[in-house]
Amino acid sequence: MVVLIAVAVVVWAVYYYTEQHLVDGNGIPIRAISVADIRAHSESSLVYPGAVPGSGHANAQTGSTLLGLQIGEILPAQASDSYQTAAREAAVIVWYRHWLGAHRWATRSERSPADDDGIRFDRVIEFSRGNREQFSLFVAAFSGGTHIQTIYTIKPFVIVSLFA
Repeated sequence: MVVLIAVAVVVWAVYYYTEQHLVDGNGIPIRAISVADIRAHSESSLVYPGAVPGSGHANAQTGSTLLGLQIGEILPAQASDSYQTAAREAAVIVWYRHWLGAHRWATRSERSPADDDGIRFDRVIEFSRGNREQFSLFVAAFSGGTHIQTIYTIKPFVIVSLFA
């Protein structure tokens, strides 16, 4: 009985340590991602220089994993922010491409135009880094400059999914 309790304590300690301290190859925790975790990444509030902040919010990951085993539906952690700048749309896109490219982000897709939250965006560019991070850039020109919306997403760490 004592051996069984000792084994249970060791298993719990390994699980707790792993859940709290292990990170993937990009330094992202393998546990559920909190708002503090996502806001710790500069991409979560990447502002074009001189842009005026608008609205913003962040959501923690919902659902759970157990060391990479998905249990139920999981929604990723996300940070979304909007800005306005007097700069031209092309200058905004070049700046984001340059900054993200210098930080190992790759362009995944690009489309135009697109609608989101009642705004007609001229361009939507999706970037990715590794298999868990995504950055979406939405830009729309208006008479005074450019409206910018960014969404930074960290997907859950999942090796095996039990949820179809």
